[in-house]
Amino acid sequence: CGAVANLPAVPFATASDGVRIHYRTFGDPGGAPLLLLHGLANDNSGWLLQRRSFGARYRCIAIDNRGTGRSGKPPGKVIKPSFECSIP
Repeated sequence: CGAVANLPAVPFATASDGVRIHYRTFGDPGGAPLLLLHGLANDNSGWLLQRRSFGARYRCIAIDNRGTGRSGKPPGKVIKPSFECSIP
């Protein structure tokens, strides 16, 4: 898994196994990055109520885990360890 830094304007990143991971950025563009991860059955919209508070201080990056929201799903059965490398 790689570090999250200098994300492009395109709202997708590609994980090491080729799955496209959707993300949203919001908040202070000059703020320290804050990576927002949600529970397994949710997507990044679960952070809507925190956007104003977190965004006032941080550059927030909220992802959709693989198989949720707009992220892709790998072929076959999704297993828990595969989520660990969702963050390219």
